[in-house]
Formats: sequence, C-alpha cells, structure tokens
Amino acid sequence: MEMGETFEQTVTREVQEEYAVKPKRTKLVGINNLLRKNEKQQTHWVALIFSVLVDPKKVKLNNPEKMIQIGWFSPNKLPKPLHSMFLTHLQFVTKTKAL
Repeated sequence: MEMGETFEQTVTREVQEEYAVKPKRTKLVGINNLLRKNEKQQTHWVALIFSVLVDPKKVKLNNPEKMIQIGWFSPNKLPKPLHSMFLTHLQFVTKTKAL
C-alpha cells in the first residue's frame, strides 16, 4: 500500500501495474490472519482477499521481471506450483460466489 490509499485503490493500482488493465469491479471477500512458520522463523501476516473482475481480452503481462507468463484456468485445472495460501484464499472467493 502507498500512503493514503484505500484497500480498493491499492488493488486497482496493483492490477493496473501488473496486468495493464483497469478492474471493472473489486470486492473484499475475506480477511485471513496467518500465523505460521516459514523455514525456522515465525511469521505473521494479514491477507485482505479481493475478487477482481477484468476484461480478459485486455489483460497482458505488464511486469515481466515478476512473471514469465499468465493464463486463465478453471479452479479444478490449476497449474502447479501454487502459492501456499492460494487454495485457502480461493475458498473465500467461492464461498461469497464472487466468481
């Protein structure tokens, strides 16, 4: 987040920076408080989970130093490896029927 931004403004900016498209809609679908061990160190972070609707025809890879490719996948045919919290956070989205 940048100073003074709302959560929604941050999501919008990040989507524009990484995928070169402005979201049509953003919706906060959950908050996850994560306490876990990463290697030997305890970590604590809070995830604000948003669903974001974009025009898939306008999405492009806008940040090649962070990603080598992007794609569209159905929830039952996801690529691997996934972020360790991806499936947990996807449950927040599916429970709210945001997809």
